Amino acid sequence: METAIVLCEGGFGAPDGKTAAGLVRHSLRFRIVGIVDSEKAGEDAGAVLDGRENGIPVFASVKNALSNLDAVPDFMIIGIATIGGLLPDEFRQPVRDAIEGGVSILSGLHEWLADDEELSALASRHGVEL
Repeated sequence: METAIVLCEGGFGAPDGKTAAGLVRHSLRFRIVGIVDSEKAGEDAGAVLDGRENGIPVFASVKNALSNLDAVPDFMIIGIATIGGLLPDEFRQPVRDAIEGGVSILSGLHEWLADDEELSALASRHGVEL
């Protein structure tokens, strides 16, 4: 199973974070190894969602997740619905941090991150996929 962290800054446990919630509760493809949401950092993802710990930690940042996990995850998934389906400016640095850490990015947003010149060039330099 591929491993993933889920970026859900400011939305984990809220309606906008339903993608993250679904992945934490059940995924056939990914083993979720962490959630990134500074507002819930230090908590257990299962406890946040369902009141039962499941061993998935919530981290304050991507850098914090990467430095505390036993192994670099295969992917970071954008796990929050954003306004207009676009990558907000405040998500660009966490995406950069993941790419620079050797993590590929999966996004269901309406814009293609691979079309973003800066992110595409950075991904190419670090050998990861968008």
